[in-house]
Amino acid sequence: MLPDQPAEDIFHTGNMHLTQGRKPEALFCYDQTLLRKPDHWQAWANRGGVLHTIGNYFDSVLNLNKSLEIRPNVPETLMTRGQSFVELGLINNAIDDFHKVLDLNPRFKEAYIQLGNVLQLSSDTAGAMDCYQKAFDIDPACTEAELYLSMMQLELGLLEDGWKHFEVRWRVGQLPLRDFSCKLWRGEDLEGKKILLYGEQGLGDMVQFIRYATVVREQHPNAFICVEVRRTLQRLAATVPGIDQVVIYGDPHGSYDYAAPMMSLPRICGTNTLDDVPAWTRYMKPPEHRVLFWQDMLEKERAVCRQRGLSAANGMLVGICWSGAARPLMPLANAVDQKRSTHLNQWEPLAKIPDILFVSLQTGTPSDQCISPPPPMTISNNKDEFEDFADTAALMECLDLVISVDTAVAHVAAAIGRPTWLLSRFDGCWRWHGARKDSPWYPTLRQFRQPQPKNWAPMFNEVADELRRFVARDQMKEAAE
Repeated sequence: MLPDQPAEDIFHTGNMHLTQGRKPEALFCYDQTLLRKPDHWQAWANRGGVLHTIGNYFDSVLNLNKSLEIRPNVPETLMTRGQSFVELGLINNAIDDFHKVLDLNPRFKEAYIQLGNVLQLSSDTAGAMDCYQKAFDIDPACTEAELYLSMMQLELGLLEDGWKHFEVRWRVGQLPLRDFSCKLWRGEDLEGKKILLYGEQGLGDMVQFIRYATVVREQHPNAFICVEVRRTLQRLAATVPGIDQVVIYGDPHGSYDYAAPMMSLPRICGTNTLDDVPAWTRYMKPPEHRVLFWQDMLEKERAVCRQRGLSAANGMLVGICWSGAARPLMPLANAVDQKRSTHLNQWEPLAKIPDILFVSLQTGTPSDQCISPPPPMTISNNKDEFEDFADTAALMECLDLVISVDTAVAHVAAAIGRPTWLLSRFDGCWRWHGARKDSPWYPTLRQFRQPQPKNWAPMFNEVADELRRFVARDQMKEAAE
């Protein structure tokens, strides 16, 4: 870099580095540009953009502020600053910037998408849906806008349109539509035909939507229905009425006439409103011999509690799951897991309630937190006995209540008809339909939701108060008997 090189030439060299992914070199060029020409608003803007991409959001805002002082009302600069505000948690500032962008350019679809994302984070589902709809109207080929629109429609119970737009998930690049060398089922008659219904996303999704195998059986009684699931769900899936065969993801398959992803089945089978949801109280069943095993194990746990003089010896059995599974190789999924997961110490308000034997349903590394639970919690931890979700379900069958963050554990507990309390993050998944306390999918499930992002404390206090009442009602019932 020659000392006498013009600022504009250095700026363009920085842009060249940026387009080729050389961010440090680009930053150096922008620095050199600004040393020569401090009022170069584009250099300030581009420098702020690079800082945003590397996660330095505070300095990004400072650079973008400088750019906007020199050249106000540049939509792209306002967009980037709004995105940095989001990362800094300054939601109102971000909303203001996105609105300014749209005032300047009402057809800036990316601004509608970003504004929709912020409104969704703020639990303004209707506002978010309106933004995604406007972005989709501007560009019907925008798969990102259509996918977000579908999830807001589903959350608001607008299922017919939601399922229709949700099919775009195959075109956004996150999920490949699998090829089974057979026709994709779109609702054709299945008389004498063999169909594969396969899980496409997480374990919770499989548990929630496998119920549609029963619906397909009711609508097509003479079909041969095969279901593909993860190995950990094989035994439990085999108990769903209407399934002829369960196969494992990754194992060799036979041949089929049709295949369909499970989350397309509500659309195909006509679940157009929440009243159409096949909300059966119990559509899975744990193996009876494992239920007997857990009954014996829990009685031994009670005996230990009696020897130690603990009130948990004769108290209620409450299963808890406090963390999801981290997915470090999947950044988006991992970010969601960090928002939905808690630490066992955060359950302290529940730990103080007497006459409860807590039972860990947690697997993976977080289960190690049972070693030092919040006092005076008495907790049973038998994670080594969990071979798969059939074992987990069998243990749940022996419990009075299951309390879980938004993981497959909550789905399994509700699918076998156990009283289930779901602890949901502030910007909960669309499947829980916003601020509802119940679930149109699971009759035995009750929802509790964070009042603010990242703030679990008020919700745990609410859950603890309700758990005290739950225990008291059970004790009154026993006394009456």
